[in-house]
Amino acid sequence: MEEIKITRKELYEKVWSTPLTQLAKEYKISDVGLRKKCLKNDIPLPKAGHWAKVKHGKKVKKISLPNPDNKRLITIFIKDDNGRFYDPSEDDRIRIKHEITTQFQEFLLPTVKLTKPHHLISATKTHLSNRQSHYDGHISTDSSQFLNISASKSLLPLALRVFNSFIRLAEARGHSIKINDRSTVIIIDDIDIKIDVRERQKRVIDESFSTNFTYHKNIPSGILCFRMEEFGKREWNNSKKSIEEQLPSIFATLEVAAQQRKRWQIEAEKSRIKREAEEEARRVSHKLKLEEYNKYSQLLSDATRWQQAELIRSYINQAKHISYDQEWARKKADWVDPSTNLEDDILGAYSDKPPSKPGFW
Repeated sequence: MEEIKITRKELYEKVWSTPLTQLAKEYKISDVGLRKKCLKNDIPLPKAGHWAKVKHGKKVKKISLPNPDNKRLITIFIKDDNGRFYDPSEDDRIRIKHEITTQFQEFLLPTVKLTKPHHLISATKTHLSNRQSHYDGHISTDSSQFLNISASKSLLPLALRVFNSFIRLAEARGHSIKINDRSTVIIIDDIDIKIDVRERQKRVIDESFSTNFTYHKNIPSGILCFRMEEFGKREWNNSKKSIEEQLPSIFATLEVAAQQRKRWQIEAEKSRIKREAEEEARRVSHKLKLEEYNKYSQLLSDATRWQQAELIRSYINQAKHISYDQEWARKKADWVDPSTNLEDDILGAYSDKPPSKPGFW
């Protein structure tokens, strides 16, 4: 990868001598990206109409560069191994690959000897030394306690060296490696991503059977793979170049996947909070409506009772001869009337239902 950098002063002179859209094409990035770089690095830009005035020979004012002695270098673009240009501020994978390639070179060299083994590597190596090969020629770890590795005996040293380089680089990048729930995971910004190292298997004809049927078996292929078990399942193998040389690509994929999952989690949490707030608002609204309806129902019930009480009183006052004791009848009117809230000597508190049948227990 090739990185193109420029000083603040050089970029300042260029944006005041060439229109931003034209300069962006020259640098093979977007004018929006170039504008962001200038603003981020406190480089003033010509105002609207500046270049029209220059074209017509009018006098224009050039804004001075703040803090001109600041010799900070600005990365304009990165050219990858295929000659393609990228703006590191707009492409996270390219930015991460470039960071690792330029700042963590010590972890990218293939190793021939296991040096400075991580404690997880040391424990896994001791564990593997006591394991037997499976029917397919692989030796696998107990993934509940040790790093998830499965390879032939001849490839195990390489698998351990690759995993060691990976773990050392992961910790240098601020990540951690743990063994959780029978899986080896790299933890990036609180996001767990399952990883393992496996030797690819090769399917061949099993010559041990002398029958008319063709039987197959799996044997070690000699190709080692580093695998990401989630977010689309990716793998990198050493068939063309070492896995250590591919660590920039591996970490770019892992870190971008973690960023995406983190964004999904944040959005999911926002959606959950919004959903719960809406549900709470509906519950509050329903409770308010129910309370209002119950108050109305009580009002209607009281009005009906009052009407019944008034009907009884009117009847007593108007009828000259009634078959009921007037005192008894007036007490019953008061019992029905919600404004008096009186209890009857026999019936007790008012109820619009007849007395219930007594139970036996």
